Amino acid sequence: MNIKKRRNVIALSAMVLGLTASSAFAGLWTPAERVTELWLDADDAGTITLNGSTVSQWDDKSGNGNHATQENASSQPAYDGANSVLTFDSDIMKVTNDPFNGIQNFAVIAVEKWSGSSSWGNASVAYHGESGNGWQIRQRSGSYDQVSFTRRGTAGDDDPTPSSTVNSSDFIAVGLRQNSQYLTVRHNGTDIYSSSGDTGSISYSGIGVVVQNSTIRPFCSI
Repeated sequence: MNIKKRRNVIALSAMVLGLTASSAFAGLWTPAERVTELWLDADDAGTITLNGSTVSQWDDKSGNGNHATQENASSQPAYDGANSVLTFDSDIMKVTNDPFNGIQNFAVIAVEKWSGSSSWGNASVAYHGESGNGWQIRQRSGSYDQVSFTRRGTAGDDDPTPSSTVNSSDFIAVGLRQNSQYLTVRHNGTDIYSSSGDTGSISYSGIGVVVQNSTIRPFCSI
């Protein structure tokens, strides 16, 4: 799987994948109260394996063993334990297993912050997402104020244009696809894009989800 690295810094504190629509949007909750495929939590120092000041492994708290790893020290994100933050500056971590290959209906939730604009960049989590393959949560085009949920292979807009938001501070991004038709993108609990025409199937080739190019902060429930 080829992932393009785009020079920018993103902070991530949490990543959750594999929720259903009813689970993702059912009032206040924590990942511990839901069935998830992947749960990464920077607020839990016990899940962080350090290589000096950088992170070589970020353990999955879902119980599925889908840990995010990076053996190459030059590509490992920095860790700020005092603020529970992983900072990705053109860094990438790959999920150990591949439970997401072929998944069609799921929710992705990321608590993150972008340091600046990066056209078609600032991708915090992706399954390839380019060349007609996979999906990703990222900045739409050169619009620093738009977070988009890119999917490849469906009948809907590959790169939907959401309502403008403010992404210069910490925010919660949610991408949701359900019933192989409905697509929703949320920013801090507010719908910024929705469509009922996302029929068909997301195309998959290659292996692995990656966490990249972001600053991640402690998990917040939505």
